Amino acid sequence: MNITIAHSWLKEFLQTDAPPQKIADCLSLCGPSVEKLTKIKDDFLYEIEVTTNRVDMMSVLGIAREAGAILPQFGFSARLNHDIY
Repeated sequence: MNITIAHSWLKEFLQTDAPPQKIADCLSLCGPSVEKLTKIKDDFLYEIEVTTNRVDMMSVLGIAREAGAILPQFGFSARLNHDIY
């Protein structure tokens, strides 16, 4: 199952110094597969394939949590801004 998430929406939940392409690369190496990264005006869209056994990642908050765990392993700072749930 694929989901589409805007980079600006991801940044509402995740504070990081990683650029969109690096976020996509790191996620694809360790977690969900980022199938496509598209630039739209001043934003980027991630098209992410999420396997059915990882329903926790079928939301922007789930992807932010996963990126927050993965990005520091590649030398980028990453911190969740807030958990509204």
